[in-house]
Amino acid sequence: MTKSTAISKYNYLSVKVSVINQVMAEETLKADVGRAASYVCFPDSYTILSAAKDAKLNKILSEAWLTMPDGKPLEIYARRKGFQEVRTVSGFWTCKALLKDPKHTHYFYGSSPKVLAHLQENLEAEFPNASVLGYKSPPFVPLETIESDKSIEADMAEIAKLKPDYLWIGISSPKQDYLMARYYQSFDKSILLGVGGVFEYLSGDVSKSPEWMKKMGLRWMYRLLKEPRRLGPKYLLLAKGIFKLIRGV
Repeated sequence: MTKSTAISKYNYLSVKVSVINQVMAEETLKADVGRAASYVCFPDSYTILSAAKDAKLNKILSEAWLTMPDGKPLEIYARRKGFQEVRTVSGFWTCKALLKDPKHTHYFYGSSPKVLAHLQENLEAEFPNASVLGYKSPPFVPLETIESDKSIEADMAEIAKLKPDYLWIGISSPKQDYLMARYYQSFDKSILLGVGGVFEYLSGDVSKSPEWMKKMGLRWMYRLLKEPRRLGPKYLLLAKGIFKLIRGV
């Protein structure tokens, strides 16, 4: 089976990103649930910058059913190229929107047992009618072995038996992207969505940046102030990559 909704894509640092916005994303995911197994990526600019140097990751992102523009730079670039409908798509808000529909089922795979406990508590309070089939914290697996790890394989097989409509995967990129591309065809009709740190936001373990900062493209600043040592080198490399991109526009 194939997806009924075809979404065009634009090139950003050689990666094909969907021409989409938040409303379109939610409507598309609702309309096509249960039609065919697929995976959805939410790469930020740093992940895409990495994919520009990694042919395999580039292929994984580009060939996803939906590759969401998760970040202001992706939105700005798309609109400069004439795709005026493109807006940043948030995994956080996408997950919340889909949890409101009690007809569809969900499974959450990722993060730590502590975060998942908080996540379950919060979701049951905010979405009492949501149909969540389960929560599972995966073992730590290096990127190099994420596609061949037997424990991951066993987890995917067990989750596939439950046939969730939406399988939310909350591990770091690009690990979650490699995992989805490797295993999505093992599922019947599930949509796998790699949403990274969204579990921590939904659980309340990590504070989310204010919406006004996100709309102004300042989410990176909020995160940098929270974790300067970890994110400083990453954002410096990202800034250099975006500068090169802008010079080439």
